[in-house]
Amino acid sequence: MIKENPVVQKILCLRKWFSLRMPWIKTLGKKTRGFERHERVKEVPKLSKTALPVIYPSKENEWESVATFNPAAINMGGKIHLLYRAIGIDSVSRIGYAVSEDGINFERYPRPVFEIPIESLSKSNNPNIETSFVSSYWSYSFGCEDPRVTEIKDDSKVYMCYVFFDGKSNPRIALTSIPVHNFARKWEWEESRIISPPGITVKSACILPEKINGNYVMFFRIFPSIFIDFVKDLRELDGETRFLQPQYEIPPREGKWDSLKIGMGAPPIKTREGWLGIYYGVDRDDPYYRYRIGAMLLKHNDPTEVICRSEDPILEPESPYEGRIAYPCGAVLHKDTLYVYYGANDMFVCVATAYLDEFLDKVF
Repeated sequence: MIKENPVVQKILCLRKWFSLRMPWIKTLGKKTRGFERHERVKEVPKLSKTALPVIYPSKENEWESVATFNPAAINMGGKIHLLYRAIGIDSVSRIGYAVSEDGINFERYPRPVFEIPIESLSKSNNPNIETSFVSSYWSYSFGCEDPRVTEIKDDSKVYMCYVFFDGKSNPRIALTSIPVHNFARKWEWEESRIISPPGITVKSACILPEKINGNYVMFFRIFPSIFIDFVKDLRELDGETRFLQPQYEIPPREGKWDSLKIGMGAPPIKTREGWLGIYYGVDRDDPYYRYRIGAMLLKHNDPTEVICRSEDPILEPESPYEGRIAYPCGAVLHKDTLYVYYGANDMFVCVATAYLDEFLDKVF
């Protein structure tokens, strides 16, 4: 039994399980295109979970001793690299790093590889944290949250989008990058800039791995939908004169498992059938407001066009340690296998896999 495993016992002793609170804020987005045309799938593909979390809080490092979850993932140099959100005893969210040869067994770096200067986020400067902006259990955490990473080969860079939260204003999207030759060697990130507009809660941002017609394609979430923006030059997103713009929308679906809200979980992966997007959704009628994972296919030359969306989740959170949340931030192909990395219960990093060809065959 999984509960008898000593590693799981150690994990389960770290904290008492909690009830998820979700105070939602209504925000308005610009609808420029509808997405009512979705083909039904004959069989819903499923992901196979590993038995245990692959990353969990470490008492050896204070900065990641409380929670480690919501990991970005990238396949570089034949290895799978994770950049995960870590919370320490000071309630600050930082980004940790782990690397694996097989996608399951990870070696962790002992220090954060990215963080916001603590002096700008100290509790003394944020005595009245606005919890209504935050949908996770960690309402009193602030810093850099929920990273997504994309390598753009033409730029020789790895870009990281993350949620910036200072405890007082709406969570917003920030962008930074690092040269490929420095990634996993020298963690010398370029200076971050906030790229979503003030006064609007924006989360779940990622960049398509290829340019489309010379444009970067950026996905992000303004409740309740996924929005898409095309950007000619990322430097245009300067945080002053040009912010992310909701040009195209992929909305929730009434009466389905993703009827309340959706967000892109990981940068879409190019496959023979289209761009494979791993996304999360919440059901309006689910009394537990569970975060579940689904899949969608986007057209190769026009990723605003949805070819297909899974009629049911491809992964759901389960006991004993996933609670109500399975929140994907990273997905990679490694050889012939799809690896989806997700945060479980705002506490652990977990992974689930599928053979890509079999997975796509079930979609079509």
